[in-house]
Amino acid sequence: MTIPGSLMVSAILVLGTFRIVRLIGWDEITKPLRNWAGGRNERNIGEPVFADDPRGTYTRPGLTRWLVCPWCQGFWVCCAVYIAWHFEPTATLYLLSPFALSAAVGLVSRWFDP
Repeated sequence: MTIPGSLMVSAILVLGTFRIVRLIGWDEITKPLRNWAGGRNERNIGEPVFADDPRGTYTRPGLTRWLVCPWCQGFWVCCAVYIAWHFEPTATLYLLSPFALSAAVGLVSRWFDP
């Protein structure tokens, strides 16, 4: 593999993984899944995840903290992507390419939109 090729592979892996972590932890489309996984409820059965969280409590606060922590779930997503790339590099790159492009568009629009 040439240097430009390896830079492209690295960019796809990094941006694709970044996008998956953002999708799991922060995007609105996965918010119902995060709330369900964490056991979010409005009846104050459980614990608050963050001190100033007015949205209710969670019956599985540890899982909720893990889902919204980029260091926590980011590490495990990176491990999964690395293992997938190690065993199936072509398929992993094909799978991550749309995520990488989406991450690039999101980052560019955040930095350069008026």
